[in-house]
Amino acid sequence: MERLNLRLWAVAIISLVVGGVLFAAPRPEQKTRTETWIGQQLPTQVGDFKFIPNQEDPSNTLCTYKMDKMTYDTLHPWGIVARVFAKGPEAYDVVVIGSNDKESFHDPKICFGAQGWVLGAERVEKIHTKTRGDVDVTVVDMTKGPDKTIAVYFYKTQSGFVATNNGVKISMLKYKVTNWGKNDEGAFIRIIPRQINPNPENLNAFIGNWLDEAGKTSNDYY
Repeated sequence: MERLNLRLWAVAIISLVVGGVLFAAPRPEQKTRTETWIGQQLPTQVGDFKFIPNQEDPSNTLCTYKMDKMTYDTLHPWGIVARVFAKGPEAYDVVVIGSNDKESFHDPKICFGAQGWVLGAERVEKIHTKTRGDVDVTVVDMTKGPDKTIAVYFYKTQSGFVATNNGVKISMLKYKVTNWGKNDEGAFIRIIPRQINPNPENLNAFIGNWLDEAGKTSNDYY
């Protein structure tokens, strides 16, 4: 009981200190990115996989399709760039949500469930890249009747890659405390194969290559 009380006091003191630092800190200038800027940082080709242009709105050269208004209204991001990369029958849907607000980086399992997918257990795996080392990502097996697929998601902030939703919120809080109230910024990244019953090795290879290309096109921002 005594140890529990000490821990509670320690948590309370730390919370007060953190709150005091953030309250007393001058409000730093925050950058504001745009959806166009986000799109310009991201690759349009990954190896032999090419970005499929927007068929419904050819004037929109940023993405294969536009997210619905409800998604924008719910997440309040700087922008959302959705690109499908295809090579023959093999294709991957890559969504990047940019923001400096942790509330924009939602738990994607809610969206997967709303789309009718039955979710398996989450697990953290490592994706090998040639230029950025091994990157931790969250992997979820999903089924819809006889169909099976795999969803992979992770986050990229100025502090690095984070695999989980809880992890990115902790990382962004640490950044805010150590940078005198300035918000961290970055992206939520989600990749799903378009083909049913995808090959996990092919998926991992595509993600690794996408990460290498995104590092080049964005100067390691993404």
